[in-house]
Amino acid sequence: MPSSGHLMCDGNVLCSGGACPTQCASTNDCISGFFCDSSQKCVMKKVLGTECNSNAECAKGTPCVGGVCCESECSGPCEACNAAGLCRPIGKDEPPRPSHPACPTVPNGDPQCAARCDGETRDRCVFPGSSSTCSASCEGDAIRPASACDGQGACQTVALEQCGAYTCDANHCLNRCENSNQCAHDATCKGHTCSRCNQDACNGFTCDADTDECKHTCQRSETDCAGSYYCHPLEHRCVKAIPFPASQLPACAMGRGRVAQHSFAIAAAAWLLFCARRRRSTATRTRASSP
Repeated sequence: MPSSGHLMCDGNVLCSGGACPTQCASTNDCISGFFCDSSQKCVMKKVLGTECNSNAECAKGTPCVGGVCCESECSGPCEACNAAGLCRPIGKDEPPRPSHPACPTVPNGDPQCAARCDGETRDRCVFPGSSSTCSASCEGDAIRPASACDGQGACQTVALEQCGAYTCDANHCLNRCENSNQCAHDATCKGHTCSRCNQDACNGFTCDADTDECKHTCQRSETDCAGSYYCHPLEHRCVKAIPFPASQLPACAMGRGRVAQHSFAIAAAAWLLFCARRRRSTATRTRASSP
């Protein structure tokens, strides 16, 4: 029997003020086990798994969760009410449902190590451990190798691998360039090779391909010295070539005048060589006599 002295009327509506209403205004106007629907009629409350719009529609005080009458509030980040009205874990790597708390995020964390649902834990998201791996990443002129997750949303710390004069792509350091954008900020692409050596600052020497630095000694002018320099035969350093007017060069003709000029040129060269050797000998004696 209805409580508080109310009598049941047709349509499962409670008697009110000694009269039987033909419609209900709310679920309070319906007898136990019924609710007032959108057409203002008292209809039987719904069992688990039945579609619903509000808690009032579900029988035995069970809540309406995600559009169905559910066995519990089922409000954890990684759980949801299924079609049968049972609260169960959502699938692995599935995002929390819109009405549920989101998984926590970590500043500067790695997407591979982000908290997620693991298909088993219902009340929280889980951070992957060392079984999950971060991808390698390019950081300026260095590569950070792939590493394992640390269980707190980030990658385990690993040392950067410098790429020398090159930059890197997502997975490794480059070893060939097509343009200077593929070289470190202080290097230039020359013949598909990134080089930091600036020949204009080498004081007449060329760049050493092995060390990527200016050479400091020479053996051959054509390989060790810049275009307007030649390798000094005694001091083995690149020196600036002195322009020699063509009019002063010996000609390929017979005659005493040309022979004299040719002899003068030979004598001048011999004198320069003698002076260079004398300076070298004097420097050697000076070092030998020093304490």
